[in-house]
Amino acid sequence: MRCWNCRRPSGYREQVLKAIGGLAIALANDGKLEEAQQELDTLQKKGASSGDRDLVAAEILSLQKNYDQALALYTKVFNEVEDPQLLSHAYLSAANAALNQDDMEKAVRILKQGCQNLPEGQAVLQKEMLADLMM
Repeated sequence: MRCWNCRRPSGYREQVLKAIGGLAIALANDGKLEEAQQELDTLQKKGASSGDRDLVAAEILSLQKNYDQALALYTKVFNEVEDPQLLSHAYLSAANAALNQDDMEKAVRILKQGCQNLPEGQAVLQKEMLADLMM
């Protein structure tokens, strides 16, 4: 016998995975790195895509000030993720990581790449940040 209330709405799994990723980032931001890593492990166990896992891992590394490793993962994410909203976030975060390394040239390259690769409506923040850096 099937439960009438057991059906999940469309996109439910993706919403759960996004929430777990957000929790991992929030925990890392709060300095709870062990708990953040546990949530990242949960993402893997629940079958999140490598792009989603890499984006969360890059965010955690960036919060830990491991900018070289974070930038390497962001670069991987640029090729793995198709969701324009996630890609937009990845380009902005990668540019910020480069700026945290005092590498404005790298940040400009990342933002230009984002402007080129993102759909027009998704590149607004990248264009604004790029304009700020160019001034």
